Amino acid sequence: MKAYAVSSGGGVKCAALAGAIAAAQKQGIEFVGYGGTSGGSIVSLLAAVGYREDQLHEEAVERLDFSSLLSDGGAALDAAKSALQLLASGKFFRLMSSGKAKAIINTVSRQFGLYDSARLAKYLRERVVAKIPNLASHPEISFEALEDNGAPQLKILATDLTRRCAAVFSREANYSQSVVDAVVASAAFPFVFRPIEKLQYRLIDGGLSSNLPVFLFAEEHRRSRYPILAFDLVPGVRSAASPYNVRDLFADLIGTGLEASDALLRDTLSTFSRNIVYVPIETPEINAMDLGIDRGRREELFNCGFRAATGRLSEFPALKLRGEAGDNLVRQIQLNYGPPKFYQPLLAAVAHEIEQTTNAQSVRAHVMLNTGSRRGSRVVVYHYGMDGDPDRELELERKGGCTGAALESEKGIAIADMNAAKKEFEEWNMTQQQQTLVRQDRQALISVAIPGWLNFDDLTTGPIKDRIGTLSVDTSTRLQETRWIENGKAARDIVRRLQHWALVIARLLP
Repeated sequence: MKAYAVSSGGGVKCAALAGAIAAAQKQGIEFVGYGGTSGGSIVSLLAAVGYREDQLHEEAVERLDFSSLLSDGGAALDAAKSALQLLASGKFFRLMSSGKAKAIINTVSRQFGLYDSARLAKYLRERVVAKIPNLASHPEISFEALEDNGAPQLKILATDLTRRCAAVFSREANYSQSVVDAVVASAAFPFVFRPIEKLQYRLIDGGLSSNLPVFLFAEEHRRSRYPILAFDLVPGVRSAASPYNVRDLFADLIGTGLEASDALLRDTLSTFSRNIVYVPIETPEINAMDLGIDRGRREELFNCGFRAATGRLSEFPALKLRGEAGDNLVRQIQLNYGPPKFYQPLLAAVAHEIEQTTNAQSVRAHVMLNTGSRRGSRVVVYHYGMDGDPDRELELERKGGCTGAALESEKGIAIADMNAAKKEFEEWNMTQQQQTLVRQDRQALISVAIPGWLNFDDLTTGPIKDRIGTLSVDTSTRLQETRWIENGKAARDIVRRLQHWALVIARLLP
């Protein structure tokens, strides 16, 4: 079954996110898109370029030691922790007389962080090239290059300090097209790593904007209805008996800033959207600034994520149903929108009304919906009168056929003389093989767009990107005899009728 994966921030605890994605992969979930923020952006990139299960374990547990990504092995960070410890113990004057403390303050005040991200950038590039060797010659590896080499869609969230807003990196984004720049910016933990300056932007940790950015694939989800799996690290609560000091306060202030914006979201995700699967991963207490956690702790984190995702996904009914659909694309889409028995009576009514109000005979009706693929293809998901016909298996590109013309039309309407289309199939963006699947007695076809929003005006004036499919009728009657044409274009009466039915279908779709 297909789904989108969104991974939360997690910093050094991102091994738990790797474990969760590995568990989902093992259960047969095919991710068509990966998105993440902060530590989740690192795991998302690795998974997007092809690291699976055991390979994710190797990267997250064996290879990804955050202290090795610091130019001095973490010495400056350790000094900063010691300075906070002195402050916590009330030794203010000793702190101010410390040469190391002064050096830290000078570095942070001048460069806004202790370290640059050069080593992280080098690690990310090496891991991408290890999976996709032909990208080694690219000075910068772009989102487009990843997808052109077979990677699923990738979206990364950082924070734009110059505009005080979220910065979404993707193939379509206006920010840097470099995937390494995107992940480095997203993972730039405040005060530890320096902000990334690209073009006119100053970028830092994506968790400051949203630590669980399920909105990244909102538009793709609306078109395809593929579920979004939201992997979220849930920190353990510190014991009330534990000593609390300024160092703890500093870590908690940053952690709360990263977490609090999404706290209410966690409680409502599964309640209000059956297509968002919230996967909470409770992790052991690890301070966000403890970048030097050892292999044993990373192994523990990976296993936490693996167990949490395995348990959550095994109990989610919608995922069980989608698994039963197997590789049948139409059945997978029907599981998103409902069984054919919900739509067939409606489409029968459409066909009968067209027969009664026009001269068209032997009318069929069908609904084509977007598959959610990057190329924007559509398939016949619901139909009336097409049993046994080969064209009910037809898959068209977004602009293909009369239905594609309706999606691209400003008013969301298209009409075709099927006799002419048999010879002019290329003008309708179809292949000859696709055209031969159409039932030979079909003479005319008319299509109207189905809107993504439930407003009649959207049928004709709504943005083209918000059209999720088409409602079409065809007939064995010659176009000139159907009364579907008026002054050389689709007659107002039939268009109005089909648009009303398209709105009914839009309201029925979940």
